[in-house]
Amino acid sequence: MKQKRRIEFSKDDLKLFRYLHFFRAARIDQIRRDLFPQISVNTTYWRLKRLEKHDYLQGKYSRFHGNKKVLGITTKTFKEFLANGDEKRIEVNSKSVDHDLDLVDICRMIYSSQRIEQYISENELQTWQTYEENKNLKPALALNSDAVIKVTFDNGSFWLPLEYESNTKSSSRYRDLLYQLYNQLGLVAVLYVCKDKKVQNAIKKIEEKFHGKERPMIYYKLLDELKQSEGLIFTARNGKMINIGDKSDKEITSTIAPQLCGALYLPETT
Repeated sequence: MKQKRRIEFSKDDLKLFRYLHFFRAARIDQIRRDLFPQISVNTTYWRLKRLEKHDYLQGKYSRFHGNKKVLGITTKTFKEFLANGDEKRIEVNSKSVDHDLDLVDICRMIYSSQRIEQYISENELQTWQTYEENKNLKPALALNSDAVIKVTFDNGSFWLPLEYESNTKSSSRYRDLLYQLYNQLGLVAVLYVCKDKKVQNAIKKIEEKFHGKERPMIYYKLLDELKQSEGLIFTARNGKMINIGDKSDKEITSTIAPQLCGALYLPETT
């Protein structure tokens, strides 16, 4: 039996592994856009193919994204390069690929705002025990949010859970979710990105029916609006708005220290 040749790893590979763990899945074009814009398509493809051949990446195809190839890390990769003894859960596969692929782009758009100090994904939150020690993150952890962002406003910085809803759920499911949300201690507000109007209206209907007399906790934005507008403004059912800034050309990645979990979207320090 022919043995696989040994493979050497670079800092770019570590950055790739952290990125794919952060999101659980990403298309090759997203990887190149976010991590390796200066590297040719052929070179990027060759490197990814080699890592997959050596069982450090695993691939599948997404029929909802033009049948493009989607990559994630393997358990082997996590144990060799990411595990540090702080992990409470190891999840390397996306259970909802199309949902998670959209979140890669949502992160890029939201993090581009100069007001965003930090963006932490759901997989990061649920993987590392360290996050449970931060009381500001307890609402997002309890809600199992898709992400949590730290936003700077004129009156200070706040942690806001971020949710992405790509498909409608049953009324009873939304009722349970919103009950938990509205009764979550320490929660300031939740930002909801919705795939389309149908999804947004389904959530709003339950919110108005069961929480219409309470202070609005959910601020909405359609995915297409997020893509098309420069301003990152979310609107509650009563018209009140949260403005988390404007899009910019700020890079979404920074230098990653191997010992730091969740460091992928911290601003670079000088």
